[in-house]
Amino acid sequence: MGKIQYGDLITSIEVIDDYTLRFNLTQYNNRLLQSYGYGIYFFSPTATETNGKEWARSHPVGTGAFKVVDFKRDAYWKLERNENYWRPGRPYLDGMDIRFIPQETTGSATLEAGELDAWFGPQTKKTVLELVDKGFKTYPSGLWLYNYVPDATNPDSPFANKKVRQAVEYAINREELAKAITLGLGEASYQMAPPGAAVYDPDYKGRPYDPEKAKQLLAEAGYPDGFQTSIYCINFADLLLLNTAVSNFLKDVGIEAKVESADMGRFLTMQTEGWKNGLNQNLVMISQPNYLVHFLDSFGPLPTRTTLASFGRSPEYEALCDQVKLAQNDESERAIVKEMIGMVDEEATLIPLFLSPVNPMLQPYVHPYIYPETGIQASGFYFEWWMEKH
Repeated sequence: MGKIQYGDLITSIEVIDDYTLRFNLTQYNNRLLQSYGYGIYFFSPTATETNGKEWARSHPVGTGAFKVVDFKRDAYWKLERNENYWRPGRPYLDGMDIRFIPQETTGSATLEAGELDAWFGPQTKKTVLELVDKGFKTYPSGLWLYNYVPDATNPDSPFANKKVRQAVEYAINREELAKAITLGLGEASYQMAPPGAAVYDPDYKGRPYDPEKAKQLLAEAGYPDGFQTSIYCINFADLLLLNTAVSNFLKDVGIEAKVESADMGRFLTMQTEGWKNGLNQNLVMISQPNYLVHFLDSFGPLPTRTTLASFGRSPEYEALCDQVKLAQNDESERAIVKEMIGMVDEEATLIPLFLSPVNPMLQPYVHPYIYPETGIQASGFYFEWWMEKH
């Protein structure tokens, strides 16, 4: 039990039949269903034990819609249809050839040359809009909610002061930022929930751009001349552009913020171990209709994603985390999460910036699966994809 999340709650696991397990627990916890039922992949223990772990790394044997024919790290992944797939009549495609293309310009040119049916690589919205103008199509496969996590848990940090955190919100022109980074495809965000979500509060207006109010709050917090700090982010071109713009906004109210970028590994380590005197550039993926799941995955009782070690979790917030995992129906769970979001918005322990869609590019003849409720392309539902003859 020591290797499984929430293992301390499990007294035993019983095999009921070929398709059913019973978890015997010391306490009810609704997060187990999300932790064990979302993003869990099954692999053949026989194949792994027979051929070894190293072989299994590049020869997965599981229950998916496609079978691996060939794989070369950082180059390609060739798949063919699994005739024994458990969904009748699926997948529609005979196979998939997946290529790894690290450069955005190369990916765009390869798509335009007709050598790709779909491309998941655009980082900048400029490239997305250029390709749409050329006749390619796109559906958002989710939204990124860009946000900052101040190191509110460190008592020696300026961000331990609520007024400083609120001043940062007033200092950033989120409308201008969203327009510049998403080129009109996204929108500014003033709360840690997207419009349309069950936990979104249409009456909460947040803290719109007001640099004079920001300066006033800084003075009240004991920083009339501002202070020096850092903005930590991954070294992606669009994130560097974003955080440089935010740094300029903060400079206008007296906060000197140095943008410090890191590779993915170093950045995730920082999020897990904590950071000091700074804003951590964080993103929350919204890829399915129920945003509540994504919020709890990132900021809930026991995050299933990277732990944000310096995220300010007050005793009152921790009490809500304890309550939410005991909720036994959707209505009560939504009410608690809405209260949690209201708390982080009011305390500015999370600072939302804007929403930006994820835009894979498709040839006109490619048809992905689209969530009927949202119009969002379902990531990973490749068994439902189909193509017209061309």
